[in-house]
Amino acid sequence: MAKTVSADGPILRPGQLVGWQAIKYMKELGEQTDDDRFGWVGLIIGTLKPDYENGSWAGDKRFQP
Repeated sequence: MAKTVSADGPILRPGQLVGWQAIKYMKELGEQTDDDRFGWVGLIIGTLKPDYENGSWAGDKRFQP
């Protein structure tokens, strides 16, 4: 489950590749599991194309706030 930066952005589908930006680490969420990566809160800032070139994913649609 995740939120996007735009209230009127496109509908996302399961399995779709997205760009996600970490905003804040929440210790109380992180303590719910043994996985050290768990507990980050952020926003989906756009979709990505399934094209990986020169060390990065190709952008598709950037969501506007």
